[in-house]
Amino acid sequence: MYKELLTLSGEKKSQLKSTLILMSIYGMIKTIPLVFLYFVILEFLEPSLNIVKILGLAGLIAISYVILNIIDYHLFLRSMEQGLTISYDVRMRLGDKLTKLSLGFFTKTATGELNTTLGEYVSRVEYFITYMAPYLLSSQISTIIVLVLFFILDWRLALAALSITPLIWLAFRYSDKVAGKVKKEREKSLFEVNSRIVEFIQGISVIKIFNQDVAKFQSFQEAVEDFRDKNIQSTSATIIPSIILLVFSSLFIFVILPFGLYFYFTGTLSLEILIFFIIATPAFSDSLAQYLYGYLHVKHSIGYAIQHIFSVLNEKSIPEPQQTVEIDNFDIEFENVNFSYDDKPLLKDISFRLEDKSVTSLIGPSGAGKTTLTNLIVRFWDVDSGKIKMGGQDLRNIPVKKLLSYISIVFQDVILFNSTVKENIRIGKKDATDEEIIKAAKTARCHEFIGNLPEGYNTIIGEGGSKLSEGQKQRISIARAILKEAPILIMDEATVYLDPQNEKLIQEAINELIKDKTVVVIAHRLSTIKSVDKIVVLENGGIVEEGNHEKLMEEKGVYYNFWETQTAARTWKL
Repeated sequence: MYKELLTLSGEKKSQLKSTLILMSIYGMIKTIPLVFLYFVILEFLEPSLNIVKILGLAGLIAISYVILNIIDYHLFLRSMEQGLTISYDVRMRLGDKLTKLSLGFFTKTATGELNTTLGEYVSRVEYFITYMAPYLLSSQISTIIVLVLFFILDWRLALAALSITPLIWLAFRYSDKVAGKVKKEREKSLFEVNSRIVEFIQGISVIKIFNQDVAKFQSFQEAVEDFRDKNIQSTSATIIPSIILLVFSSLFIFVILPFGLYFYFTGTLSLEILIFFIIATPAFSDSLAQYLYGYLHVKHSIGYAIQHIFSVLNEKSIPEPQQTVEIDNFDIEFENVNFSYDDKPLLKDISFRLEDKSVTSLIGPSGAGKTTLTNLIVRFWDVDSGKIKMGGQDLRNIPVKKLLSYISIVFQDVILFNSTVKENIRIGKKDATDEEIIKAAKTARCHEFIGNLPEGYNTIIGEGGSKLSEGQKQRISIARAILKEAPILIMDEATVYLDPQNEKLIQEAINELIKDKTVVVIAHRLSTIKSVDKIVVLENGGIVEEGNHEKLMEEKGVYYNFWETQTAARTWKL
């Protein structure tokens, strides 16, 4: 466990190692009062008592305990600082790693599992470093030191004490096996309940509108009940083995006392050593029991935490090129692209070209592959075969950060964060000045409504932009894209859910945004793409038609049928 912890600590490895060494030294120092106690016993057995010497030894014992408490305090502060620092670093490393993984990882990994890993599991590591590591390591070292003292004073009684260890080992193995089994089931239940909690919160509007309460939200209720039951099972299953372990750890005195008395009455053991063993054995038993009991209870808890943290950190990132290439223009070309996910083909032999500074629209029914195509452009995934080129260069030869610096995306479902309006727009350009942000907001037609917010650009907009309307959120996302000034723009129909007034404002903002850019539009309403340079029609993962509006209407194929269907739908009235 300590080895994995040192690996996980990264740049703080040497500092953590020095802290662990100090903890070990502290464990050694904890035995000093026992040594002084031994000398006090010797003094009491002398023919004439030396009160001064006894008081001096008593004073040394008192001073040693004061020093131990001071060391313990400073060691705790050091451990706490390192626990907090390492947990911060681990969370940042996990966050950075997640930005480098393909979307496939997030598809196969439940939200609750990631939430647990970044939240609770990292907190467990922090708690272990801060509280449990000093406690366990010092108890372990103290146990070893006392055992060494036993062997120095009388090897026979030391061996007698060790005769109990097979029982302790068997009890520990049994306890460990039971704990491992029940903890594994508990962790699975923890992932599930965290996933259902996230789902419940995200779907709260649907739950309320259909007059459901938490008891009727079956998946949430079942997950919470299962987690409750697994915790009860975990406690019930481990409590008896743990008691057995503690009892066996306390049997040393029952072995040492009869053997000690026998050796004393046969004249082979001095009284002072017998008394020392009688006094020190409970301390030895307590130290060993604390270590075994503590280790048993953190082994699986911390073990699972470290295991899952490493499972994320060791995930294969999107491959980066060895050499950087330069981009002269921003046309995009698909050459015989094939892509599948979970052995299910999604795109088949896709070939088409998006000219530099042109507008191309992708249309087709749900599941046709429109979003998948745009995800491949930004390398959320890599193609199975074929190539996607930008400016004549294979995307896989462009560093991901550099590639993404060329691209802005305006999503249909706007993603905003629980921060100020200003900081949400600044995501487009992290070093943007306030003047640049305001200019982008004016271009995106959102400066006016921002000015009417309680604190203007410094207004906290709530999680997901909950304090804003859909039109306002969409305009802020467009301001973010304008601020980035990327030469390529990908748009998932930005006006599909909006009222006419907001749609007009956003369309004006979009017209400003797409100037002199290579634009890819995923279209749902064909009336919004009538004037684009090229329309690519997708069906069942392949291209079935390609051309401008007039050309495709003349061909009277799939696009023509889409157009006629939507035109007829617009005339429908209730």
